[in-house]
Amino acid sequence: MGISVIFYPISLKEKINNLVKQKVILYWVAFYILLLISLTYSRNQELSWRFLRTMIPLFSFPLAFGLVGGLSKKLLSKIFIIFQSSLLGVLIYNIALTFLNKETQLYDYRGLSFTVSHLRLGYFLLFALFLTYLSFMRNHASSIIAWIFLICFSLGLILFKSVGMIPPLLLGCVLFLKECIAIKSSFSKIFEFIILIVAGIIIFAAVEAGFAFFYFNKRPQANEIAERKVNASGFLHKDTTLWLENGVPALMNIHEESLANAWALRSAYPYEGKDLRGQELRVTMWRYLASCGHWVKDSAALIDLSESDIRAIEKGLTNRLMKNPFRLAGRFYEFFWELRQYRLDGDPRGRSVSTRIELWRASIQVIQDNLRRGVGLGDTRYHLKEMLDVMHSTLSYNLSYGPHSQWLGLLLAGGIPLLSWWLFTLLMPIINLKSKHLNNLIFFTTLMIWCGLWEDIFETQASVSFFSFFYWVLYQECVSDEGLKFGLKQGTKA
Repeated sequence: MGISVIFYPISLKEKINNLVKQKVILYWVAFYILLLISLTYSRNQELSWRFLRTMIPLFSFPLAFGLVGGLSKKLLSKIFIIFQSSLLGVLIYNIALTFLNKETQLYDYRGLSFTVSHLRLGYFLLFALFLTYLSFMRNHASSIIAWIFLICFSLGLILFKSVGMIPPLLLGCVLFLKECIAIKSSFSKIFEFIILIVAGIIIFAAVEAGFAFFYFNKRPQANEIAERKVNASGFLHKDTTLWLENGVPALMNIHEESLANAWALRSAYPYEGKDLRGQELRVTMWRYLASCGHWVKDSAALIDLSESDIRAIEKGLTNRLMKNPFRLAGRFYEFFWELRQYRLDGDPRGRSVSTRIELWRASIQVIQDNLRRGVGLGDTRYHLKEMLDVMHSTLSYNLSYGPHSQWLGLLLAGGIPLLSWWLFTLLMPIINLKSKHLNNLIFFTTLMIWCGLWEDIFETQASVSFFSFFYWVLYQECVSDEGLKFGLKQGTKA
């Protein structure tokens, strides 16, 4: 990128003029300078410089785009095609590797991603699908390539479903319908961001209420427990309320002797051993039986299971809803089950959702004591670990990851000034611009903000590069509509 800027066919004076004209670039540069300032009070300088190197695309891409003065529409179109083609190749490779390799164990949709994080692949798909739909609206529906992209990305999104994708997907639909409507007021632009938040809260509450009603509040069938003589000797009762699967207690009414004998006849995996996920197989079995509606876990219940159910238990699946790796209900159930369990027992170990909540709680405690300037870029993880110890958390935290929320991470590193400036940097251009392509930038920015709520999107240089590069590509697309030529003279061909 640096070489391209140096040898770009315009004079140095023009490059400097292009840079000065775009104040948005200065916003991004100022944000990076605030990160540098946080080094002055960071104890761990080595980790601080490592983070700064990782986040250098936030500094380099704005400067590069600013110096060359933008991109032609032809080049912008090529960038989108290259991105979509590359993503299609990655998607085909991952699916082929999954289904053609017999040794691959696919537990859920997350197993489809071998090359990048499953979350990032999902967001890449959303962005690519949004771009493809917009190409149809710009009179490219006859293009064979556009049809291929549309079909493949739609199928990919169906396979690669995730709870976190639903709000940005709904926002994409809203922006898709509004593509041909010119946005004139700043209020309407801000309102579109509010749509994402409100839609996410409503969907989350509705789905949780639905699952609580249908899966967490079941009652035993009449006389079932009495007929099986649960109170007879040999039955194990470990818990009555905390561990529920589809509303059925998983850790009570267990006859281990009969289960062990019946299991030995149906599987080569030892009853006292581990499943393929490294969990205690017998506990996985109890939970799976409960999910099938068996209030009593004994040989009779195990005999009722099909061969596919036995294979599911061996794989470590704890609920029948998860047997189909592409069934969205299974992913929803896993999400809300973890959330419910954390509310009941407060134990975050071994659960993705609970781990995030525990880290967020610790982060908020640290932030409350360091609102004005944070703790420094390199010290965030050490303060997290110290706070987890103060909270007497059972989470095993080894400093290998951040708070699992980029916006909390910025608050930890630089306090309110750093996060406020970053949000100002992202949103101010959108409020000021008027372009028929503005919805592209709105969707991508909102996707970036939403992803930052759940993930540390600045943890890897690949992720930072993706967000920084495409933000500036889409920004240049909007700016070029306003008549600014950015290093290309009037009449010059793209």
